[in-house]
Amino acid sequence: MRKWMAPMIAAMLLAGCNANDGGNVATGDSDNRIAMAADANVSAADGEAVSGAQIQLAPDGIGYVYPDGRIGRAAFGTGKNISSQMAVAALGDPIGDTVNSECGAGPLEIVDYQGNFSMLYQDGRFVGWTLGGDDSLLTTASGIGIGSTRSEMADTLVVTMVPESTLGSEFMIGDSQMGGLLNGNDADAIVTDLWAGTTCMFR
Repeated sequence: MRKWMAPMIAAMLLAGCNANDGGNVATGDSDNRIAMAADANVSAADGEAVSGAQIQLAPDGIGYVYPDGRIGRAAFGTGKNISSQMAVAALGDPIGDTVNSECGAGPLEIVDYQGNFSMLYQDGRFVGWTLGGDDSLLTTASGIGIGSTRSEMADTLVVTMVPESTLGSEFMIGDSQMGGLLNGNDADAIVTDLWAGTTCMFR
């Protein structure tokens, strides 16, 4: 299992997850989270180089860690300006930006980054993310990413398979809005795709 964050930072980033109901943006304490994200993202906003900044995947958005240890979050519902600054500082400029008007949740703007990572926006708000490919180093706080096995996920998370999914061996993590695909159904099956929040999956 790949882990690129200290356990303490990982635990802090995973705390306080809220589920998105699929078509609507989660709110809750999003104002506080936006304030935290803005504070953590001062360097990116000022145009400073932030080499080594890292994104961490979460069921309710993304976490963001500066090399100096500052921590920010972009929960679902965060404005596009803040969340995209975090992604650009860590991953570089987007390599694609399209709008899909046929998504079940309504039109979604899909912004693609290197490593097959995409952030989805609706009405100017960050509402979901997707991750695919076979070379991504992005992971969750518990180290789950592309290439992790079903048994590795089950060590730290509640994994439920989605019966008769037309997407393949689809799973959900706990009661969150985070899920993905495996390349099989046994314990050694490997994660090939991950996503969370509002996405544009056609089932």
